[in-house]
Amino acid sequence: MSSAAAAATSTTVPPHGVEEKTVQEELSLPILLADRVIKSTQEAESSKQDCSDLAKQVDHLSQMLRSAVRLAISTPSLYDRPLRRIASDITKTLTVH
Repeated sequence: MSSAAAAATSTTVPPHGVEEKTVQEELSLPILLADRVIKSTQEAESSKQDCSDLAKQVDHLSQMLRSAVRLAISTPSLYDRPLRRIASDITKTLTVH
């Protein structure tokens, strides 16, 4: 096996004894966080216009994430590495204080 193939295999196979999360599980946290952001913006007492704009953008993001989950469910051979990376980045962004 070439070193490139070995590297590709080592990055896609979870460590022994560790089960990799499904794409649905990976995307559930960013969806939950998006829902919390939307709820918080709706409860805001100040900067209502800014919060309303943020809520619209996060709602659109949430809809796209839910579409990605439906795509992942309906396409069993989907190359999911980009979705996992996006889920990770969105989670980091939505949890920054």
